[in-house]
Amino acid sequence: MAGVSGCVVMVPSVIAYARLMGMPPQTGLFAALVPLLVYPFLTTSPQVIVGPDIAICLLIVSAVGPLAAGRLGTPDIALFYATPGAMIYFINGLQWSGYKRFDWSVVGESACADSWGRALTTRQPSLSIPCFAERRYGGVLDDEMLMATPPEYLVSAIAGMRALAKNGFRYPFPQYGVQQDVRAGMAVSYPRAP
Repeated sequence: MAGVSGCVVMVPSVIAYARLMGMPPQTGLFAALVPLLVYPFLTTSPQVIVGPDIAICLLIVSAVGPLAAGRLGTPDIALFYATPGAMIYFINGLQWSGYKRFDWSVVGESACADSWGRALTTRQPSLSIPCFAERRYGGVLDDEMLMATPPEYLVSAIAGMRALAKNGFRYPFPQYGVQQDVRAGMAVSYPRAP
């Protein structure tokens, strides 16, 4: 009986969520089926409840719906979180062509608002260390930083990261030391003079 009641609640929900995102109803049915089949093999709990969650679905539809429908113009600012290593790789991508020095400051408790506000007013990328509230209530991890940038910088950063990758500079960065012989990396970075 529990399966029937779960189905009665889930089927209309997943169809509605799919339609809200501008997708055919069967997309919601297939998307709901995969977790039901996979999750029991990934959990140690004998009681498993898997299904669409209204809160996360509403967040997704609020972001994806307007994008899918073409109702949004070009964003003013793009925000993303990344580890310090990934962030420096992004910054090096920005600096690949037309090198520019970036200077950033940290104001403390309003880091998110500070970074996007600075990026919006200066039209330059702005890096910040996420504040306490972002970490406590927003789920930002301890090893993440926040970048706010006008979208046009994303294109040049991606082109720069591709160029860096062609030259052997890729993320994640290989660690030399106990796991690998340092001489392999040093020979590439510092070839012997002829």
